[in-house]
Amino acid sequence: MFLEMPYSLNLTAPIHRLTMKNLEEDFKDHPDFINAIKKLNKNVDDGLATRDTNKSFLINKIYGETIGQHK
Repeated sequence: MFLEMPYSLNLTAPIHRLTMKNLEEDFKDHPDFINAIKKLNKNVDDGLATRDTNKSFLINKIYGETIGQHK
């Protein structure tokens, strides 16, 4: 079951629904992140809201691996 979760780029940014369209717009300068989440979206039932065995969102892990390391 796909759940539309909210996200925000920072504490003062607007809140968006966690959709591929929104992520592609907000992270257009980070193609590694977009490519990784496109694979996640196709490979799991919950899509972008998928959690790992620790109940953490996989998209957060992908963010850390692709964007967070470059900050």
